[in-house]
Amino acid sequence: MNREELILPPIHVKRFETEAALRCLFHTIIFNRSLHNKTLKPRDVDCDVFEVSYAQSDNKDVANRVAEGIRSFLSKMEESKTNRGEACMAFFTAKDWSFRNLFSQDDKFFWEKWIIPIHIVDKKSFKDADSSKLQTQHQEMLRECLMQIIAKVNEKREHIPPMNSNEATNKLTQKLGCFPFEITYLKTDRSKWGSVKHTLQNPPNLM
Repeated sequence: MNREELILPPIHVKRFETEAALRCLFHTIIFNRSLHNKTLKPRDVDCDVFEVSYAQSDNKDVANRVAEGIRSFLSKMEESKTNRGEACMAFFTAKDWSFRNLFSQDDKFFWEKWIIPIHIVDKKSFKDADSSKLQTQHQEMLRECLMQIIAKVNEKREHIPPMNSNEATNKLTQKLGCFPFEITYLKTDRSKWGSVKHTLQNPPNLM
């Protein structure tokens, strides 16, 4: 099974905008990646801090997973004492228990990852007069990111597994109404060496 990594355009946000922006992006990814699932019941939501609307599943487990993932991401950024990081949403299939998997350390196969580079703008770096201008810029960045999600979600589909690929995955899918996923924090590592290291750690599939 192939793995896909999709890197979205970076967004700049003020600290208080970060949670709302990530919630908007993550729910948009989930909705668009699960369009063919008839159990998904979306509703329109207005973003808290930007003039943007998006579709969000009415499943409480999905909302809780997204909220917990965002809280964990922001906590990791605080611990790292940095204003730059990458939020990663990864879809996976769960492995069924079997003797063959008994000694396997991995209980998940991540078949698609969405990476969102984030720069949290420090209040000291702008004046009050620039606040409105920055708000507009940040909103345009968010909208561009949303457009990229819609464009990228249909570029490749061969790697997408069946939603009921095995019993373990099917249980999670039935509970969530979408592909199971998790949200994690990635340290920013897109330097020249970072790109080389990323390639070495994730060699292309030549089969």
